[in-house]
Amino acid sequence: MKGDREVKKRVSAKQFCRVFTRQWMEDSRNKRDAILRAWPGSTTWTEYIPGTKERCKCPKESNGNPPLCIPCQRREESFLGRLPRKLCLRRSLSEWYTLDAVYYAENQRLHHGVLGCDLYPTCMHVIVEHENDKRVEEEMSKLAIVRSPLKVLIFYDHHGVVEYAIASPEQRTWLAEKLEQLFGIGEDIEASWSEGRGTEYLFLIGDRDGDGQIPFWRYCVVKAGRFGRMRRRLKRKGEGVLRRLC
Repeated sequence: MKGDREVKKRVSAKQFCRVFTRQWMEDSRNKRDAILRAWPGSTTWTEYIPGTKERCKCPKESNGNPPLCIPCQRREESFLGRLPRKLCLRRSLSEWYTLDAVYYAENQRLHHGVLGCDLYPTCMHVIVEHENDKRVEEEMSKLAIVRSPLKVLIFYDHHGVVEYAIASPEQRTWLAEKLEQLFGIGEDIEASWSEGRGTEYLFLIGDRDGDGQIPFWRYCVVKAGRFGRMRRRLKRKGEGVLRRLC
């Protein structure tokens, strides 16, 4: 029992990556057609990964329990909605603080808001931002100012599916330059106000090898206080700071 409580108190980037990989491999086998249909469109892919942006319509007395309204059902069925069960956590079905996903343990004091799914926990164990577009730095800034032991940023390599030999200079350097921006934001915020020891940032970057292919994922982890070190590594290794996940 003590081990279970410890898992609920903290989820590491390594644990999240393990669960993310397991769920993605299941989806790749069982939902391949749905993934390929959703990928080309910003709205359809957003609905697949974090879920619909529609507001919760559950009555207050539901307290986030079934039966759920249609928007909350769709968020629970999304990719990010299926992860917390494997993490021994629960996901908020409304966008707390406009965050795309918040995972929390139920064995803590929860404060009730106005809507049925507005429950405010003492600790947000994992917070997630998902960005289809190129404005990833906006999501990074949001993650950086919210307290959580694990902060996850999911975005995509916008060079497109282009062979390196024929890619434009902008396409070749887009991801490395974006990572430089993100790490720079982290370093600037650290200089202003240091985060809690042990806080981790997990960057998950989606891409495809070609049309008709299932997206693959790369990642890197940065611990609070080490963004400057990661920026120096990035200058030496470029995209080599990323590892293949699944």
